[in-house]
Amino acid sequence: MRRDLNLLAIGLAVSTAGDAAALVALLLRLQPHGSGWVAGLLAAELIPYVVLAPLTGRVVDRFETRSVLLVALAGQAVLCVPLAFATNLGAIIALFAAVTALSAFVRPATAAMVPAIVAEGSAQKGYARLAAGTGLGWIAGPAAGGLLTGAFSPTVAILVDAATFALLTLACTGCARGAGPCRTPVRRRAARSAKARAGFA
Repeated sequence: MRRDLNLLAIGLAVSTAGDAAALVALLLRLQPHGSGWVAGLLAAELIPYVVLAPLTGRVVDRFETRSVLLVALAGQAVLCVPLAFATNLGAIIALFAAVTALSAFVRPATAAMVPAIVAEGSAQKGYARLAAGTGLGWIAGPAAGGLLTGAFSPTVAILVDAATFALLTLACTGCARGAGPCRTPVRRRAARSAKARAGFA
């Protein structure tokens, strides 16, 4: 379904752009406080992806993928509000790390939904569309973060980020349901075994 695939690609682009815009806005906020805080923010952008890599796959494998996507996007929208108004530097880094941690679930969830919403044999085109969305997000996000911070403030930039996550969550509720818990490793092995027995039969 082209509509659902486009929605996923747009969602991934918005999620990526939101992370990048928030990162730029917060870098501009923390830069006057010294390079140590800037390094801490950059670590909060990268470390959750590494630490949570084993967990994200298991969660996407165990639970219905659209639900994982919706929870992650809604959580980002909620966390961006206190992040926008936070003044304590440690709290800023902790909240941003939490936003990034939820973002770590968005990418595998969207990727897992592709086979469920595209025609058989078209998964490669679906993944290419998601990759394009990610690329556009990394291009537009830093520019948007810099422009909003320069024209208004980091607070406004992050609140706009929160609003886009909220709208995206509502939009994705209309997306087709993705793969469900039956995608766990044990059931996948059972399914492969059943297919093998059927082939012998």
